[in-house]
This record gives sequence, structure tokens and C-alpha cells, in this order.
Amino acid sequence: MAVNSVFVDIDCPVFSGSRFKTIWQATPREYLSDFKESYYDLDALGINLNTKFYIKKCKNCSLVLVNSRL
Repeated sequence: MAVNSVFVDIDCPVFSGSRFKTIWQATPREYLSDFKESYYDLDALGINLNTKFYIKKCKNCSLVLVNSRL
């Protein structure tokens, strides 16, 4: 079960804005190999194989960052 409350959205640390464009998104199921799925304890992180992770780009200054983050 995903616990969305472990994630925090942040404003851009350069521009202090909150306007982002998503440039990449994936779930652990999409990017972890079978070995890594069994190696990492996703439950301890409060996530599961269907939890989405995002890399975003600030629409104002073009900084690229992970947002939401643990």
C-alpha cells in the first residue's frame, strides 16, 4: 500500500515558484530489475511497485529536480 504522505512537494529552490513540467515519470515496477525489486525494502519507504516518481523542470528557470520527494 502506498503511503502518499511520505512525499513532499517543494517549490523550485532557485526561483521559488511552483510551476513545473513533468519530463519523466515511472514506477519502481518500470525501472527496477527483478533483483533490485527483491533487494530494496519498498514497504519500509512507504511505497510500492506502483508508486509514481517524477522528474520535473521548473517552467521559470528550467531547473530539473525530483519532485515530490521522500
